Amino acid sequence: MKRALWVIAWTALGAVCGIAQNTFYYPHIADGKHDENYFWRTTIYLSNNAAGGAAVDGTITFTKTTGVPFELSFTDQNGAPAGSGATISFSIPAGQTRRYVSAGNKTPLTSGFATVRASGSLGGTAIFSYVRTNGQLISEAGVPASTLAPEQAVVVDISDLAEGGRFDTGIALANPGTTDASVSLQLINSDGQTVASSTRQLPAGRQESMFIGAGLFIPAPPPLIGALKIISNTPLAVTALRTDPTYQLYTTLPPSILAPGASGQSPAERYVTVAFWQDSMCSGEPTGTTAFPVHFGDTQCFSWPGRSGENSASRFSCGDQSFSYTQWTTLTCSNGQVPQGTRKSVTTTGCTQGVPPTQYARILDFSGCAVVTP
Repeated sequence: MKRALWVIAWTALGAVCGIAQNTFYYPHIADGKHDENYFWRTTIYLSNNAAGGAAVDGTITFTKTTGVPFELSFTDQNGAPAGSGATISFSIPAGQTRRYVSAGNKTPLTSGFATVRASGSLGGTAIFSYVRTNGQLISEAGVPASTLAPEQAVVVDISDLAEGGRFDTGIALANPGTTDASVSLQLINSDGQTVASSTRQLPAGRQESMFIGAGLFIPAPPPLIGALKIISNTPLAVTALRTDPTYQLYTTLPPSILAPGASGQSPAERYVTVAFWQDSMCSGEPTGTTAFPVHFGDTQCFSWPGRSGENSASRFSCGDQSFSYTQWTTLTCSNGQVPQGTRKSVTTTGCTQGVPPTQYARILDFSGCAVVTP
């Protein structure tokens, strides 16, 4: 029941928000039958706002809360079937927009999250719609896309209403990475005092949603205005909302991304994920990906077994939509075929030729570098 109410709440978010980059997420997606009279559907818009140049290719991948593929039926802006199973593939020429509308035919109501990966910059927005079974649209609202970050905060409003009852704040957490997340949640009141805290485990590839005033903390917190700090050992996609008890009035509460250590805890792990291809256009499925630990900086060595042997890297640094590191052919960040190491740089938009020259790379997830102080 709580999951159904959470899905209902997301349909009346206040403002349609978009985000333009290569990889982004919708931390909550819903589709299916609410009861005998109503159902939910999700619409996703993608726009290639470039004035010219090549088409942007990519995929939208849907995942259930349990981490398994979320198979949905979609139609495009022309009413033609779009996608297959849990994936929509797209190619959007410069200046054009695509719309994908889910059928709303899941029974029971099912939720999860979506991942958008593109070969270039895109604008994206999701919309949830609450519809009568006769096709009459009752309400709809936009849901902002999200990037990944290890330390975030959302505004919390659990305040009493004059007519009775109170507002509550709901959050959705998605972990699209390959590392299980240990998530620390700190509820802070308006005076800056911690009034409740909790630690949760969110396995890799899974999603969960919950209300702060009803279920997240035991016992339930008192009425308050404040913030919820979300600190994870691996970057998460997060979004939140405020709702009244009738689930008719909602407001989106986008998260603020915190600078490392701003949470008052030890700096969280931060990663930049780089994908590798044998194709000079970095098209199609990559041959492999590596999540580089940005937080290692110049002081720690990161090692992994590569396709052709041992690899290690250090001296990580972030630039303007770029990421650089020094790589060795050993596991110790020293010696090997190139004793001084090989300096490599990759970007979020280009397809960079690497070493060996038949390897090409592009950043898939830049969130470990894109950390700002709110």
